[in-house]
Amino acid sequence: MRHITLNPSNTQTHRSKTMTPYELRFEIFKQANGLAQDEYHCKYAMVDEWNKSNSVKMDYPEFPTYAEIEKLAEKINNFVSSK
Repeated sequence: MRHITLNPSNTQTHRSKTMTPYELRFEIFKQANGLAQDEYHCKYAMVDEWNKSNSVKMDYPEFPTYAEIEKLAEKINNFVSSK
């Protein structure tokens, strides 16, 4: 079993925290969820601005699904694991 050691640079002490594989996967999932939601909110804001000022309306984006977030998490995990 491999553990990743994180050394946060913004702390005054130099303690390191070893994350279990479960914690690491959950952190990657949370990161993917945040990225997917950020992208959604940016697209929503752009469409909303367009629709307010144009007669031709655009469709609003769909909220990210679990499957899309999971796919993004796998992509992040593959990237992190290959380096």
